[in-house]
Amino acid sequence: MSSENLRSLKWRLAQTLEREENKNLRESVVDSKNLKYIQMRAQLIESILGYFVPINESIRILEIGGAGMPSVDHFRFGQKHSMDPLEDLYEEQYHEALGVNAFKIRAIAENIPYQNNSFDAIVMLNVIDHCINPEVVIKECARILRHSGVILVSVNTTSPFFTNIKRIKRFFLKSQSDKMHPHFFSTEDIMKLMTMQFNPTYTFSTYIDVLAGESPVNSTVSSGFGGGLANHSRFYFIGSKY
Repeated sequence: MSSENLRSLKWRLAQTLEREENKNLRESVVDSKNLKYIQMRAQLIESILGYFVPINESIRILEIGGAGMPSVDHFRFGQKHSMDPLEDLYEEQYHEALGVNAFKIRAIAENIPYQNNSFDAIVMLNVIDHCINPEVVIKECARILRHSGVILVSVNTTSPFFTNIKRIKRFFLKSQSDKMHPHFFSTEDIMKLMTMQFNPTYTFSTYIDVLAGESPVNSTVSSGFGGGLANHSRFYFIGSKY
């Protein structure tokens, strides 16, 4: 089996597992506390983007992999778009909780259905490890992002040692949680991937997801490459096109 066929196989399995899991998450997703959680995260993301691009009614923003509750639905400004390969499921499961501010489409990140230089900002939170081919995804993001734009990406990372352990665990122990992630990254891996197409403006790592509305009090933040010794951390990359 070729590497591309293997990647596609792992992705299809992950998508099947995610569909099944999301069918059991409806009550927690549409809960009012979770909605406030999403709104707070959206405000924080919008504020971060505002340091790098003007946030106004004309800005065009795309969130890739927004799942059932895309942050852009709760942005105050701009022309907002959201895409996810499971958009049909989310529309069915969470329709009464979904916002109506973003134009939503079903699509994969390896084939983004927008023209070149279409967006001023791209947001991808916990997505790149769920894709078929991360290299193609990053190229697609570079294609549709304007030269004056900004990309914000977050992904779970581990040290190189634990990254290999997770790969072995998925193969031998058939862990469903790990099978939902076709790819695993160390901080070095994701930096190498992102800098193929983007100039890093700012990067940091935390031991919790500071964009998920959790308190950052106990987080460890490091500028630059950071997070190298952590068993598990959330890595953030903010960058622009070369």
